[in-house]
Amino acid sequence: MAGWHYVADGQPVGPVTAEDIEKRFQDGIIDRDTLVWAEGLPEWRLISQVEAFDALTRKKGPPPIPGTAQPKAPVEPDPLPFPEIGEIASEKKETSEEERNQIRLSNLRMSEPRIPWTRYFARTFDVSVLATVMLTVTFIAAPYINPKLFLAIYTADPRALLVLTLPVVMVLNGIIITAFGNSPGKKLFGIHAVNVQTDRPFTLAENVARELRVWVRGLALGIPLINLFTMVPAFRRVNDGKPTLYDEGVASVRPYSDSPVRRAIGMSLTLLILVAIVASNAIDKQNLERVSRPYSWTNPVTNLKTMIPGGWENESMPGPAGTLYSFTNLKSGVVAFLAVETSAEHTLVSYADALEASLSRTMNFDDWTRYDLPGVWKRTATMKEGNHPAALLLRQMDTSFWRVVYVDQVGTDRNRAVENPELTRALFASVGVK
Repeated sequence: MAGWHYVADGQPVGPVTAEDIEKRFQDGIIDRDTLVWAEGLPEWRLISQVEAFDALTRKKGPPPIPGTAQPKAPVEPDPLPFPEIGEIASEKKETSEEERNQIRLSNLRMSEPRIPWTRYFARTFDVSVLATVMLTVTFIAAPYINPKLFLAIYTADPRALLVLTLPVVMVLNGIIITAFGNSPGKKLFGIHAVNVQTDRPFTLAENVARELRVWVRGLALGIPLINLFTMVPAFRRVNDGKPTLYDEGVASVRPYSDSPVRRAIGMSLTLLILVAIVASNAIDKQNLERVSRPYSWTNPVTNLKTMIPGGWENESMPGPAGTLYSFTNLKSGVVAFLAVETSAEHTLVSYADALEASLSRTMNFDDWTRYDLPGVWKRTATMKEGNHPAALLLRQMDTSFWRVVYVDQVGTDRNRAVENPELTRALFASVGVK
């Protein structure tokens, strides 16, 4: 009999050959409780009720020992009745729902579907997407919550970040599975983890516990190279039809779709996400390496070039009295602002008084002192909000008044010397002071 059909995820699939049915049975995609039909059958039946598949669903004992009386042939149990599409089969003696569940759970424990690559890509998709989303949200919120955390994330090695965030990602994945019935990666690939102990879905605690077991026993805490000693054995066990050590006797990951197109799309999306993450990390690393070295910067007002010391990232932004040229230290969180105002009516003293009146709304100033650059004066200060240390340096060039303002955005120690001598010399060199 050819042209078999079977039910998967509530929908008929087929036609397929008997060999296809046998392969799907061995791979765990279907089991003895799956409904099948082919031309010649009056109705949908369980595989265990179809004679053509006796070799799959019924275990046979060994042959009799030569020279001994042959034992009576074992009595085969009646096939289990199963709900058909539209009506209930009633040809055989009914079996209780509890007995049916026990048989189903026993079948789940017998073998693990040989789908190691599907499981690997599904897990990679989940970890990559959730870790990226979580780090992005943290990166956006960190400057407003904890500037030190922002700097630590911005300058950290991506591999170290993944190791640190992985347990949170696993817990979050367990919550998602409980809330939506599956993880994004497993849903994409058409697989799900089923409970082999009871006929009910996993609870929140059980889902989180399983994810943490995967983190420890499957991923070795996410530590590079070390995790090969756990991932490779797990891969081999699944490839041999055995459950992983973290799932043994507890869970079984089984497919509910055997579509090769679905798997191909899932693998392609996972690879695209990985390529995008690697490319983004490479760009960030390149930018950090660039600003970690001294570089040439041209003052847009004077067109004079100067060498900015390593570790200071620059950008331009609008200010209340013109353009501000900011230089941020990515490790300390100190930012320096270079700005200029032109006035033929002011002397250095009158301009300093006017500047103090303007900035005193946000800063508390100490007295002026001479700096060790010609004509440059300095005042230390403290920000009124947050008690962050600051410093103001001022120099008159004809009718132009150049100032450099330092602010420590992270620290609160007012005794800290927030001004950076090397950067200060570079900035004033861009206006002609040496």
